[in-house]
Amino acid sequence: MNGDIAIAGEPARIEAQTVNGKIEIDASCAHVDAQTVGGRIVIRGAQGDLTAATVGGRIQVTGGKFERVRLSSVSGTIDFGGELAGKATFEGESHAGDIVLHLPDGVSADFDVSTFSGDIDNDFGPTGARREYGPGRELTFSTGDGDARVRLSTFSGDVQLTKKAQAESER
Repeated sequence: MNGDIAIAGEPARIEAQTVNGKIEIDASCAHVDAQTVGGRIVIRGAQGDLTAATVGGRIQVTGGKFERVRLSSVSGTIDFGGELAGKATFEGESHAGDIVLHLPDGVSADFDVSTFSGDIDNDFGPTGARREYGPGRELTFSTGDGDARVRLSTFSGDVQLTKKAQAESER
């Protein structure tokens, strides 16, 4: 309830929940589900299927190749550095935080990005256009063959899509 959680090793599955603590996972694991209310979530080395949610903390992910990712935060930044498998799905949502994705230069995905009162910065090509009606920005584009699906949405945060250096991608 009021403590931190730290997990390491090679478990088959991780489910971690706390109310007022941080979650730190440093594990090679194919299924991770981490949830906290008042703390941050740090995940390193995971791959496969990832779900992470926090109300008042940051989510930071560095890992391998993911097939399904669902990240949500109410008031913290989401910072993801990993790769997307062929037909991967990625959903990132924050109410009052930024969303930052560090993806390999050759990522093949369809992107659908929106923010109500933030900016969109995209190293992969087009920038976000203002919505025709009302405030906010939207951006829809594809890279490669558009294999994976990436959906990002924030109400009052910025969205940043950056290219990972090739050496970083191979680690």
